[in-house]
Amino acid sequence: MTTSPPASVAQSLAAPKPITPASQLAMGSTAATEIADSMSHPELAELAALAARRGRLAALLTTIMMIGYFGFIGLVAFAKPTAGTLLAGGRVSVGIVAGACVIVLAPILTSIYVRWANRHYDVAVRRLRGGKA
Repeated sequence: MTTSPPASVAQSLAAPKPITPASQLAMGSTAATEIADSMSHPELAELAALAARRGRLAALLTTIMMIGYFGFIGLVAFAKPTAGTLLAGGRVSVGIVAGACVIVLAPILTSIYVRWANRHYDVAVRRLRGGKA
């Protein structure tokens, strides 16, 4: 004896919700998800451009961090004599200074992103929401 699923389950399996441009645009952005469904085409285009700018900035900052980190790892792995060169009257090595720079680089890049998001992204999202916080 076989039983069929309840009608609501069968309907949801048979007719999945369509993927709209707004749902494709959202892709993980809570702010975009909240406002995309009630937007006109020009607003969607503006939101897409804003998301693209955010993505480019994130890619740039990530690339800078990776260059710094892997540059440091490469220095330590492949240029040990250079990494061991003493500076400041023999008190600190190039490797220690480079490691400290990598550590300091992370919060600097984070603050750049936060400042950009506060000044540009959040303002634009607030405007697209119609001034609602």
